[in-house]
Amino acid sequence: MDEQLRKPEDEQNTNQDDSYSFMNETVKKRPLPVGKYLIRALEIIASACLFGLVAGLVFMHVTARNDKTVTITSDEEPVSLETAASESAAESAATVTPTPVPQPMTAEEKQQQTLDDYEQQNRAVYAVAETAMQSVVGVTGYSDATGWLSGNDPTSSSVSGLLVASTDSSMLVLVDYRSLSSAATLMVTFADGTVTNGTLVREDPTTELAVLSVPTSSLSASTLASCTAASLGNSYNVTAGDGVIAIGSPMGYSNSVAYGEITSTDNLVSVTDGEFSLLTTDMQGSTSGTGVLVNLDGQVVGFVMQKYAASGTSTVTGVAISYLKSLIETLSNNEAISYMGIRGQDVSASLSGSTGVPEGVYVNSVDAGSPALAAGLAAGDVITDMDGTDITTMRALHNRLVNLKPGDEVTVTVRRKGTDGYKKFEFTITLGELK
Repeated sequence: MDEQLRKPEDEQNTNQDDSYSFMNETVKKRPLPVGKYLIRALEIIASACLFGLVAGLVFMHVTARNDKTVTITSDEEPVSLETAASESAAESAATVTPTPVPQPMTAEEKQQQTLDDYEQQNRAVYAVAETAMQSVVGVTGYSDATGWLSGNDPTSSSVSGLLVASTDSSMLVLVDYRSLSSAATLMVTFADGTVTNGTLVREDPTTELAVLSVPTSSLSASTLASCTAASLGNSYNVTAGDGVIAIGSPMGYSNSVAYGEITSTDNLVSVTDGEFSLLTTDMQGSTSGTGVLVNLDGQVVGFVMQKYAASGTSTVTGVAISYLKSLIETLSNNEAISYMGIRGQDVSASLSGSTGVPEGVYVNSVDAGSPALAAGLAAGDVITDMDGTDITTMRALHNRLVNLKPGDEVTVTVRRKGTDGYKKFEFTITLGELK
């Protein structure tokens, strides 16, 4: 009994001894969780492989894409028919024996070659015309505001216009406005057949040219994508003999195309405060034809205005586009056109030497009620200077006026002939507005 009672005590003493002997024991390190680290390592390796795979695919995609966009094809110089024929002859010569014997062509072969060349030329011309036509629109004016709905307005008139510029809100169209000035409604037809309203921005009373505005909000995305402002070329580079394409309605019918040559570039038309150079062609057109002249690069070099064609003829005639650029800009921006009121002609150095008339602009006439007349200018005066700038041509005078506004004052120096020769006079002119 006593032993049984003492036994728990003995066990208790033994446990107490064990509890105080921990300083003498070796502390064992906690076993590493090998399984956990192994799983983590496998996860890292898998992620790296996946990343590498994705990176490789992306690199391959980017490399392939860059190859396509970075590849640049060298431009080839245009080959004329004569050059193509000579190159073909050279290739043929390279393949024959060292002592070639030319083989005469039969009449049928010559005829076929001529036809092939003609067909090739026509295809090239019409390809240029087709692209340029994207900048040409039809404009119809109706005297009745609702007449366009029925299409039976007997007083309607149609012309071809040219898209010359665009803004965020509108497309701007240059037109010969003389047959549209009394219209109550203007409808513009684009190359894809879309028809919408146009409104007058400003007209030039001297040339009767005007710029119309068509809101882009009235045009679909596809129509906007299919039309573009025309590329206006440098008509100063045009010479007699150059090939040109007349598009629009030069023959009186819309969407027509004709091909011909420039016959003259040195004919001038005198207008108030300026002059324009005419491009005449060998193409027969309508006396009421409208449209544009395009060079073989697809650039507009002339705006067809048949009212300037030689009397008694109907050859397609256009105003050189370089002479119109400043006017187009002014009309497109709805800016007032400054007005002095003279018509004149150039007196070149050679003409001055042979006639004794001073070099400058000879005043043929002064408009009644014009600022020039009010200031004292008269027919027969020779303008030589404007605000300290030499004026030797009507073109120079026009360019000077373009940069001025109605109400501006200019000092004009002239030479006026008297009993004892030409004397110098100065006049101060307050420019008006051409209306």
